[in-house]
Amino acid sequence: MWSTWAHEEFSRAFLGHQDRTDRLVLMAQPMGQRPAGTLPQVFRCPAECQGAYDWIENEEVAWRDVAQARHEACARRCKPFPWVIAIADGSSFRLPDPRKKRGTGPIGARSKGARGLQTMVLAVLTPQGEVLGIGAHELWARS
Repeated sequence: MWSTWAHEEFSRAFLGHQDRTDRLVLMAQPMGQRPAGTLPQVFRCPAECQGAYDWIENEEVAWRDVAQARHEACARRCKPFPWVIAIADGSSFRLPDPRKKRGTGPIGARSKGARGLQTMVLAVLTPQGEVLGIGAHELWARS
């Protein structure tokens, strides 16, 4: 099941080199099985865990390209339906950045001084309420 999902979701990602896309598909399988885990919890083999860290830290891999693959996979799943339900939700998450060097911006009340990133996600569902995927996702730092 997770192998098929990972292939459908990510195999068309354009990450500059086919090996990067192949690695993403392989990494997505255990991540789909354990989505709330840390990398060491998801990848129990030390070599696989290190490979995941290396892939994530690779400057040639842009999160927008991975997200684009998910958005396109969601769009393909929407095609059989005459209409779909799209639900947008925004949030923010705090990231420690005391020196303001991690690309974060203010979140919440500026007087509190918290820093982090803003996110907006578009979840897409069938007319019956079945989840089709993520239709769009934006991530940014406030200036």
